[in-house]
Amino acid sequence: MDNNILQAIYDRRSIRKYKDTPVASEQIQKLVEAALISPSSRNRQPWHLTVVTNRDMIAEWESDIVQHFLDENDPWVVEHLKSRNNKVFYDAPLVFAITMKGDNAIDVGIMAQTLVIATVTTRGAIIQTSMSLSPFILTTHTTGASKNSLLLRVFQSSITPRSVSSKKCPALSLF
Repeated sequence: MDNNILQAIYDRRSIRKYKDTPVASEQIQKLVEAALISPSSRNRQPWHLTVVTNRDMIAEWESDIVQHFLDENDPWVVEHLKSRNNKVFYDAPLVFAITMKGDNAIDVGIMAQTLVIATVTTRGAIIQTSMSLSPFILTTHTTGASKNSLLLRVFQSSITPRSVSSKKCPALSLF
């Protein structure tokens, strides 16, 4: 495939095996630069990006997030956390928190999308997942948290992505 972005989309998969090494500062800088030039509605750039590489701080955030979800006592979430040993960051060496004031969730999503696309050029840093969190969690740890906040955990994968030519999608209808 000639398009690197499309190839990255085809190659992406969920990975639970990571290298126990930090993401290089040069890679982090490239990701931050990409995030900060993300487009936004009317170019307001309403977000705040927090970059966390301190593993103790990441562990503290993880503990607070897990406790928050346990306190909400949703049976599915409690069981899901239990099945994952109460891990949400899986010992990630890097976490991005994207927070914003106001209610334009699309801008948070666009910045997250930009970060995911940027990983194509960083070779080795794989943004594994994102999750929406309540403002309670991020308000205690970041600036400008609102209901439209995301955390992205970043790993270096220990698995080489496989190439996939196409996937059948039973949830897709074309007219």
